[in-house]
Amino acid sequence: MSPLEIFIDPFSAPSYLALKPTFELCTELKVVPTWHPFRAPAERRTSKDLDADVRQRHQRVRQEYRDHDYARYAAWQGVPFQRPALSTNRDLIDYALIRLGDSPEATRFLQSLTAMLWGGYSEPEASEFAELAGLPSLLADFQSEGADVLAAESRRVEPLGIFDAPAYLIDGELFIGRQHLPAIRQLLTVGDPFNIST
Repeated sequence: MSPLEIFIDPFSAPSYLALKPTFELCTELKVVPTWHPFRAPAERRTSKDLDADVRQRHQRVRQEYRDHDYARYAAWQGVPFQRPALSTNRDLIDYALIRLGDSPEATRFLQSLTAMLWGGYSEPEASEFAELAGLPSLLADFQSEGADVLAAESRRVEPLGIFDAPAYLIDGELFIGRQHLPAIRQLLTVGDPFNIST
């Protein structure tokens, strides 16, 4: 079975909503993916300013439509959907995910982390991340090598052409968005009978 790499942003709604079906797919097919952090482009959020120009009003309407669609999909999945606050521990979270990589703890870490972030709970303190990730020396390791590890990951990911998360890489093929999970299932189970990668 081909290795599967998944690039995820725990603070991005599309990434968060892709996690449950991705976990289910990996469990069903007994696939242990390698998880990577990837920071999705920030959403441009506008206020309900009465003096906003037409472009800003249209942008706000599109944003509200996306939010409604995300919330509806979260309700269908049976998962909470309260947007998390911006984190002061993004680098530490990314480092923990790189360290966990293809271990079973990576999935548990993402499940626990996103349940807190999107469930309306407060984000763990930096000192609590070691326990959450199951890495007792996380903080010390991050302080000594975190910047170098994050920089190396960024250099490795840049040539892949990823522009949003979630992204899935399998057999050199890049898929961006959870809508590609059926194609990923096909590649993981029977390969590429239609040569869609050529």
